[in-house]
Amino acid sequence: MAVIIVSTITLSSNTYSSHLWGDFDSNVNLNDLAQRYDELRLLYGGLARVKKNEKYGFIDKTGTEVIPVQYDFVSHFKNGLSRVQKNKKWGYINKQGTEVIPIIYDNVLIIKSEGLVGVKKNGKWGFINKKNKVVIPFKYDSTTGFNNGLFAVKKNGKWGYINRKNVTVIPFEYDYANIFKGELASVTKNRKKGFINKNGEVIIPLKYDDVYDFHNDLAKVVIDRKWGMVNKNGKLIIPIKYNYIFGQFSNGTIRVEVIDEIMDTKSFFINKKGECVKRCD
Repeated sequence: MAVIIVSTITLSSNTYSSHLWGDFDSNVNLNDLAQRYDELRLLYGGLARVKKNEKYGFIDKTGTEVIPVQYDFVSHFKNGLSRVQKNKKWGYINKQGTEVIPIIYDNVLIIKSEGLVGVKKNGKWGFINKKNKVVIPFKYDSTTGFNNGLFAVKKNGKWGYINRKNVTVIPFEYDYANIFKGELASVTKNRKKGFINKNGEVIIPLKYDDVYDFHNDLAKVVIDRKWGMVNKNGKLIIPIKYNYIFGQFSNGTIRVEVIDEIMDTKSFFINKKGECVKRCD
């Protein structure tokens, strides 16, 4: 029978952070674990992150230390890999503690399902595969990563997009560029934001002070501190007149906030037609 950690337990001078719960074998002595480590985290994918003397490693569900406590940082394992830092360098290890991506880089991004990862070396960014083979050369000043076959990268002070063959697909003309999420990506130019498609065509004009990701085909936009929402064609669905829009639409409604001339705040719910449907008084 497994032990389920459900609340924070203080043992001696150590705190077992059990809001990050996990399942351990029934013969695991939690008191011993608490004495052995300064911090014990979530048992995730069969391994739990532990900390001792400002260093991190992993134990398994039997309490056995399977990856030595020697890293300055470790992430939880995802797709069998953990992002780690040691002596100010970054890489990836597998569940056996073997370096899959050597710990030689100044920084590493999250490995995508395509098997590529953005890495920084000697001040420049490039992309490698899980065999540590360079796919995109180290020639870019920054990157926000890649998605749908396009890499958002910065060169000579401007952002653009390249493909896996390192060919420029969308010119380097933006002040900032996010990765594509679906068919659109948000970009910034002359301090204004909007969305472009994979052909580099502006779909939602770069006229907003801020834009947010699409959820259920709607994105929040901001002009002069007023909030509204647009669809993927750039059509204004919710007028830009609210002081804030909370969260996303749920069951056809969304919460908004307005502040009047005497600074009184009112919060209520509207539908996709902009009509108040709850807390309207």
